Amino acid sequence: MAESPAEEPQRRRVELGRLAAPLLSAVLFLSIFYVPVLGVVLNLFAPLPLIYSSLRFGEGAGAGAALFSALVVAAGSDPRTAAFYFLSYALMALVMSRLMSRQSGLNAAAGYGAGVSMAATAVFLYFALGMASGGGGYYDELVKSAQTVIAEMISAYKKAGMQEEQLAILSKNSPLIAKWSVSLIPGMAVSGYLLMAFCNYLSYKFLRSRWPGLKAPDDVSLLNWYPPDRTVFVFIAGMALALLPNDAARVAGINVLVVTVLVYSVAGSCVLRFWFEKIRFPKFLRMFSYILILLQPFIAVAVAAMGLFDLWFDFRKIRRQAGVKEE
Repeated sequence: MAESPAEEPQRRRVELGRLAAPLLSAVLFLSIFYVPVLGVVLNLFAPLPLIYSSLRFGEGAGAGAALFSALVVAAGSDPRTAAFYFLSYALMALVMSRLMSRQSGLNAAAGYGAGVSMAATAVFLYFALGMASGGGGYYDELVKSAQTVIAEMISAYKKAGMQEEQLAILSKNSPLIAKWSVSLIPGMAVSGYLLMAFCNYLSYKFLRSRWPGLKAPDDVSLLNWYPPDRTVFVFIAGMALALLPNDAARVAGINVLVVTVLVYSVAGSCVLRFWFEKIRFPKFLRMFSYILILLQPFIAVAVAAMGLFDLWFDFRKIRRQAGVKEE
C-alpha cells in the first residue's frame, strides 16, 4: 500500500530518531575525552538515548542501536574503548530498558542494570589489563600511579600558592592517601554504576513527562521513592566491618559504606524534594539548596542521614499509607 503524503514526515522523523539515538549515545560517551569538566557529566547520560531507542522502537531496535553506537565509539577511539562502552553503557541500557518495559520499578532497573554491566566490565578489564596472567603486583602499580597523581596535584597546589604547612601535610600523608584511594576503587566503582543507572532512569522519566507518547517505566512518583528496607542491614554490616581492627575488614566495610551512603543520599534528596513540593518552596531557592548540598559535606551527610532515618520516621508517611512495610 502506497504511503500517503501526510505519513511521510512522520516516517522520516522515526528514521531520524532511530539513527540519532545511537549517534548521540556515542557522542555523550566520547565527550569525557574531548570536553573538559562538563564531559564527565555528559558521559553519565550515554545510556539514555539507547534506553529511549529500546522503549520507543522495540528491543530489537535497541540492540541494533547499541551495536551501531559501539562501532561509532570504535571509530572515534579504539576497539578496547568500544568494548568497554558496550559492556558498561550499552549493556546497562539494554538491561534497564527491558525491566522498564515491564514496569519493574527504579530499584530493579537500576540495581540489575548496574550489577550486570559492572560484572561484565569487571571480567573484561580482568583480561584486558593482563590481571589474569599473573598480575600479582597490579595493586602496587595502582598505588604508585596514585602517588604520581597526588605528587602532580601537590606541585599544582604549590604553584597556586597553597601554604607550605598544608603542602607538607599532604606530602607526608601521600602514601596513605594513595593506598586508600586504590582500596576504595570497588566502592567507588559500584557507586558510579548505581549513580549512572539512577540518573538515566530519572532522566527517562523526565523525558516522558515532556513526551507522554513514550512508554511509562512505572507509575510511582520520584517524590515517593525509597530504597529497599533491607538496605539498612547492609549499612549496619558496613559500619561493623569498618570498626574492626583488621585492615582488610576495615577496607571492605568502608567500601560498603560508600555505596550505601550514596543510596541513602538519593533517598534523602527525594525526601527533601517532597517537602519542597509540599510547602511550595521557591524554585530558585531549591537550586541554591542543592548547590549547598554538593558543596558542603556536613549538609550532604545530613541529607544521607535523612534518607536513612526515613526508614523509621517515615517523613512522607508513604509507608503508613501502604499499610505494611516493604518486604
